[in-house]
Order: sequence, then C-alpha cells, then structure tokens
Amino acid sequence: MGNSMKSTPAPAERPLPNPEGVTTHGSQQPLQHRPGRSSLAQMAALSAEPDREVD
Repeated sequence: MGNSMKSTPAPAERPLPNPEGVTTHGSQQPLQHRPGRSSLAQMAALSAEPDREVD
C-alpha cells in the first residue's frame, strides 16, 4: 500500500509543473530573439519555481 500511495503523489505533482513549464516555454519563444533576456527569464523561472529544481 505504501508504494501505491507514493506513486499517486508523484504523477499528481507532474501535471502541476507541466502547465507551468508550458507557460515558460511560450515565454521563451519570444524571448529566444533576446538571449540576454532568456537567461534572466530562466533564472527568474527557476527562482519562482523551486519545484523545478527538485525535479
């Protein structure tokens, strides 16, 4: 039963960061033109999304 419970939170947490990742990707597309901004955007995303670092 422990395994089943642990497996549930894993996939449940994935869908949460998934939608966020999509937003980041969309922002990166227009930012791609600006490499300088891309770095800042990525750093901000990482800082605002600590969950991603754990992933």
